[in-house]
Amino acid sequence: DTRPLASWMYADATTGQALSGFPVAVSDAGAPAAGSFGSSRSAVSSPSLMGNLVVFVTRFEYDMNPPTYGAPSVHTLREYVVAVDPKAASVVWQQEIGHRDAPTTNDIPELNVSPTPVSFATASTPVVAVASSIVPVVQVYDLGGKQLWSASLSAPTRSSPVFANGLLVVATDMGVVHAFQADANHAPL
Repeated sequence: DTRPLASWMYADATTGQALSGFPVAVSDAGAPAAGSFGSSRSAVSSPSLMGNLVVFVTRFEYDMNPPTYGAPSVHTLREYVVAVDPKAASVVWQQEIGHRDAPTTNDIPELNVSPTPVSFATASTPVVAVASSIVPVVQVYDLGGKQLWSASLSAPTRSSPVFANGLLVVATDMGVVHAFQADANHAPL
């Protein structure tokens, strides 16, 4: 099987050695069939802590084989938000946040980066906001992986969302900054 795996490692702070059960492998549940693509790669964001879970975004990229010699190829991109329980060294939940078929390599996000999620508190539980590097959307998920909210953006983004003073702020690759007022978390007066 030549499908890419993303992985996340939890290391001992003193020695730098991977803890037992790490790295945790993350697979693409919607991956194309083996042999239908020529090459593949993955990108993983920096981690964010949400309650007792570590959350990150990973993007899988596939260079699909053209249907006939000389035909243009397509690049399939899938992006997921993943929550890992560091004590159990296992994936707790994984949700697709974006899927796109890019007609050229120019449509693949540069620098092999995915936006880092941001977590924040609501009245009852922590949540996480994630943005996509391949589709123009920002989404919020709860501890169980249930999508609570989403909003369209002007473009995809490689920058990480920020939550401050009751605002969720997302800057897109088009240079537009979006700000969304939180219902449960407000700026101090």
